Amino acid sequence: MTEEQEFWEKCGFNSFPSEEQRYVSYPSRNRNSRYRTRDVLEYVPVTKWIYPEGHNRTSLPPIDLNNLFLYAVPKLLYVTLENCSGGYIAYASNDMKTSYRETDENPAIALYKALRGVLC
Repeated sequence: MTEEQEFWEKCGFNSFPSEEQRYVSYPSRNRNSRYRTRDVLEYVPVTKWIYPEGHNRTSLPPIDLNNLFLYAVPKLLYVTLENCSGGYIAYASNDMKTSYRETDENPAIALYKALRGVLC
């Protein structure tokens, strides 16, 4: 499980293996040739995600400010996002003793890092 998947699970998303499979194609090369010789085709199982609202999707939402404020921020006691000259500073806390401060040029990434520090 990736860090992003772990983060979204802490926000109320649930994963389950699906019987659905996707047909994936990728090139195969002969070791002695610089040209593609054939395509390899295989079935890959699809993981489905149950969103907190109850609907199913095959992918998690992208990390952006809308999704972070919709799913992650309500789980915490205190969250702020400040714009400063060097980028954005995000503060997040789930109690009065522990808080996380992260900075980044992208406000969504700064907020994601601070929220992940609290939730994961």
